[in-house]
Amino acid sequence: MFILKMSKKSLIILLFLIVQNSFSQNDKGWVISTKKTENYAGVTVANGRIGVLPSKEPFKINSIILNNVFEKESELGVSKIVEAPHFMDLNVYVDGELITYYNVSNWEQTLNMKKASFTTSFKYKNKVKVSYTYYALRNLPYVVLNDINIESLDDVEIKVFGGVTSSEEFKNEINSFRVLKDLEARMPILQTVAKTRFDKHTISVSSTFIFENEAPKLQHIKLDDLVNL
Repeated sequence: MFILKMSKKSLIILLFLIVQNSFSQNDKGWVISTKKTENYAGVTVANGRIGVLPSKEPFKINSIILNNVFEKESELGVSKIVEAPHFMDLNVYVDGELITYYNVSNWEQTLNMKKASFTTSFKYKNKVKVSYTYYALRNLPYVVLNDINIESLDDVEIKVFGGVTSSEEFKNEINSFRVLKDLEARMPILQTVAKTRFDKHTISVSSTFIFENEAPKLQHIKLDDLVNL
């Protein structure tokens, strides 16, 4: 969890790739956008190893699919795909209020098939404009990047909770938090290691924030064995 106080017109980049939301003529035919959520079904962004299925809810993921990772659904059941623990979900509070689908405006999602990216953008009251983009990286097949831009329209305080949430499909969870250091660089790492229900697989997931400017103060919170913030 971290807290930011932002003045009007300031801009923060959470995670390290800047996204251009304007598309050139060369992208024509590659881009699909929607501003409606009736009968919503997200589009998976995948790289062959890991797939991310977005949600209409801001900063949320429906599921994270692992290729060729299967486990029985019950002692006598058949095998099914194992969904990874959620390591991409965020809870973002602006001036103490949680951002949800029901209190934002100008909501839009865009799939760019050329860049293999999925962008969600919206405005929260008259306080912030937000856009974030998921990438299942092709050069790092076990890595998903969420690039977040928050532009303040007024003086605001922002609290962000990001972590790893496991389902009851896993057991024997080991949760940890540490800060990796390399000279002046600092990288906070949340990590969860767990067994699948019948011990066929050991799944390890890690989550981190990378800031463009000076990093805010971070705080580690372990709610229970399934939630590591």
